[in-house]
Amino acid sequence: MIKTGLNLPVHSRVYRTDPIKQQHISTTIDDMLKSGQIQKTYSSWSSPVILVRKKEGTYRFVIAYRQLNNITERDSYPLPPIEETLNRLNGNTYFSKLDLKTGYHQIPIHSSDKEKITFVTYNGIFHFNVMPQGLKNAPSSFQRIMYELLVNTRWDFCLVYIDDVIVFFQTFDQHVAHLNEIFSVLYNANLQLNPQKYSLLKDEINYLGHTINQQGIRPLQDNVESIIKLPTPTTPKQVHSFVQAANYYRDHIENCSKIAAPLYPYTKKNAIWKGWTPQMENAYNELKRRLTTSPVFLNFPDDKSPLVLSTDASGYGMGGVLRQITPEGSK
Repeated sequence: MIKTGLNLPVHSRVYRTDPIKQQHISTTIDDMLKSGQIQKTYSSWSSPVILVRKKEGTYRFVIAYRQLNNITERDSYPLPPIEETLNRLNGNTYFSKLDLKTGYHQIPIHSSDKEKITFVTYNGIFHFNVMPQGLKNAPSSFQRIMYELLVNTRWDFCLVYIDDVIVFFQTFDQHVAHLNEIFSVLYNANLQLNPQKYSLLKDEINYLGHTINQQGIRPLQDNVESIIKLPTPTTPKQVHSFVQAANYYRDHIENCSKIAAPLYPYTKKNAIWKGWTPQMENAYNELKRRLTTSPVFLNFPDDKSPLVLSTDASGYGMGGVLRQITPEGSK
């Protein structure tokens, strides 16, 4: 439920848009009306529609729920730590990845919340019958549903990160049996998969921005190339975006925080741009270099081999590297 306490309804005017975007909005609304995802309504609540341009040039229909989110009580149900999720894949040979088709839109919205998620366009006022994207607690709500449905009693072969489902195991026959079980659960829950986005019975798979196989984990090559192609930042926002992208792979970059230290002042809120310095340029280039030339492949640990922990600290940060001594050498 969307708990807003004693706050008064929030409302917004229709955002101005050009004829091409308005046509896209109208088409999207018609499609959602036909599918039953939305319906016309009367409400003192309203949020505006915005169109987010995709890389391929099309638009994503989004409701700007900022005002509603500001007065909504937070649902503290956790998303699983990505590092822990990836480490759980250790020791497995077969992997399958499933993706729910417009996952949020398969979850009915509580009747008492429909008025609050009303949105306004030149076409009129509508509310969703299903859970829309953009709500403050949508990720937590969806994670709770998927965990209770799939993972709660199947943690040894299935994990979920919001709408990204991964099934894994050591043997082929048992992996197929697990997949059939997951398919049955989803079917009985009336949840549909996107056949264009799932990948079945693989010995190597891409998941949560990483490539995983039986030996270990490495950054997804497409993501690395996107980071490498980023132009030199000219605003604090661009610096912040680059540091966030590099930090996502900090486990694969030795001394990541120490190298990035000259960039950190521009990641703070309300940072004022004072120019690009040689120190920032060196940090920027070194992070890119290490992301492509360092031993970024992380091996899964072997319980039978000894471990060596190396640590370091400075005035800018601290870190550690855990290595394992194996017959093939240090990993």
